[in-house]
Amino acid sequence: MIGLSILAAVLCFFDTPVVNVAVSFLSALAVYEVVEAAGCTRPRSVLLLYVAFAAVVPFVGTNLVSRILPVLIYAFFVLTFTVCMRRYPQLDITLVGFLLLASMGISLSMNCIVLIRDRTTSPAVGIYYILMILGSAWWADAGAYFVGSRFGKRKLAPLISPKKTVEGLYGGLVCAVLGNVVISLVFTFLDRNHLLGGYSGAGFNINYLYVALVSPVLALAGVLGDLSASVVKRRFGVKDFGSIMPGHGGVLDRFDSVLFTAPLVYLLMRFWPFVIG
Repeated sequence: MIGLSILAAVLCFFDTPVVNVAVSFLSALAVYEVVEAAGCTRPRSVLLLYVAFAAVVPFVGTNLVSRILPVLIYAFFVLTFTVCMRRYPQLDITLVGFLLLASMGISLSMNCIVLIRDRTTSPAVGIYYILMILGSAWWADAGAYFVGSRFGKRKLAPLISPKKTVEGLYGGLVCAVLGNVVISLVFTFLDRNHLLGGYSGAGFNINYLYVALVSPVLALAGVLGDLSASVVKRRFGVKDFGSIMPGHGGVLDRFDSVLFTAPLVYLLMRFWPFVIG
């Protein structure tokens, strides 16, 4: 409930730098959790480099991304390998390479939330797409948990996540479809009745059939993100990436599926949008 309250507060300031700050904080914390899980918090220069990159990316203006972001990535690579050379042979280059990939993946994926805000025609449309990202991941998570707990028999990936079942996966996909369609209907109702505050009256229409068809794909992307995070945790022998949220683990434990869903929703928004008008 605390997490949802914070989310609602951030969405109330969706068209302000509050979103950049929130994404920056989550990205930096998620990267820190990965580095800590890998046991690579020493030297501090490596840790600070990864966390700083994740924190800076969400503040790169959309209209400057094509010029500034490549420069940031180039500088990130150069500084990372400069540190490796200075600390050779104490630093494991394989581990550094993994963390380089992970920090870039996390920060660039989370930054899609900022890009969606900046590239939509109105804040209301942007908020709707963000709800599709979170809904696709979290509806599927909830459906998989409850259906899998009750009917699960066949293991989905026993070596990676023993508790996940094929039946749970199917339940998650169905819940993602139902949940996203319900969100779409409720959001349209709120908009047309001017119940979204200053974001009401966007005058858009949602293609519900398209939402129903694309929701399983988005949910599968979320499952892939979840399993990928489980592979990392298995590799480094940790149960959770952190403990910032009791019962949920760390930031990355809650947003691992979002990392794979957010870029996909951003691409759909750009090239095959399901919001009309």
